[in-house]
Parts: sequence; C-alpha cells; structure tokens
Amino acid sequence: MSTTTPEEQHGLVPGRVTDEQFELLLGGTSIRGKGVIKALHDHLVNGLAPTAAWEKHAVNKSQFSLRLKKIHILSTRVNKLSKFYPREFKQRILATFDKAVAELEQAPKSLYQQKQGVALGLLTAMRECDFIDMTEYHELALKAHYVP
Repeated sequence: MSTTTPEEQHGLVPGRVTDEQFELLLGGTSIRGKGVIKALHDHLVNGLAPTAAWEKHAVNKSQFSLRLKKIHILSTRVNKLSKFYPREFKQRILATFDKAVAELEQAPKSLYQQKQGVALGLLTAMRECDFIDMTEYHELALKAHYVP
C-alpha cells in the first residue's frame, strides 16, 4: 500500500500553486467555465477551502470536484514526465560546478574562500532543486574540498 499523499502524487498543494502553474495546467484541459475556473483558482492558488471556493463562485460541487480531479490527473502526468527532461539541465549545472571546482584549485589564497562559496552555492542549489541526492551532494562537496 502506498504511503504517498495525494498532494505528493499530483504536486498541487492548495495555496502553493502559482498563477503561472495554474494557467499552464488549465491550458492542458478542456475546462472553460469562468465560474469553475475562478473557484479552482481560489482553491489552488489562494488556498481557499473547496467548499468555500465553489460556494463563492456559485459552482456545482460535482462540477468543481470533477474539474479539480482533471487538473490533479494532468499534474500527476506532468510530474511523471518531468523526470525525462532535467537531465540536460543537470548536466549543464554539473559542468558549471566542475568548472568552478577547477577554478577553485587554481585560485590564489585570497580568492579561495570566495570561489569555494560559489561552488558550494551551486551545490546547495542543485540539492534544493532535487537534481542531486544526499550521496551525490557529499561526493561533490568533497570534490570542492568541503566537508559538510
């Protein structure tokens, strides 16, 4: 039995969806009703409770729920597809990191800490964006002569 929450599966936490993400997801559906769209926006983007959102916009509960489910299904599909696309980006970031480490090794003592900070900043950004796991983080940190 899966222990993932619905939000982990489709990645949509009410109140944490951006306007841009909402518009992109909406564009991938056939949802066109203005009231339903406003109710979905209030729920997903503004964090309004579902009941409050459909009541505020005088939308049928069933229609709201069906449209929300469509958006969840689309978001789940996008999340599953996304694993196929960051490879090139990750490779470019890792190449930048390798260049920063190479420059670090050539740096005069006066710039060493500054350049090490840049390398570690890249490393931290990669970790926070889930481009690398903790094992990769530690391996790369050692490469930058830093032990976290």
